[in-house]
Amino acid sequence: MKTTSPRPLAISHFMRPGELAAHLKIGLSTLWAWCKREDFPKPLHAGPRVTLFDVHAVESYLRRGV
Repeated sequence: MKTTSPRPLAISHFMRPGELAAHLKIGLSTLWAWCKREDFPKPLHAGPRVTLFDVHAVESYLRRGV
């Protein structure tokens, strides 16, 4: 089984959905529900099967209040 360690934010400020949900301590369904909001930072599609979130943009959004 392949294990991955969380990437430090200083190296990369983009995370896959599962990584971001774990970082924020929320479920994936909550993350995808937030994505449906108009003002939530939209994910980037780096490829047909690769979705990335800008962690700094999401954290800034959460600091403003959900």
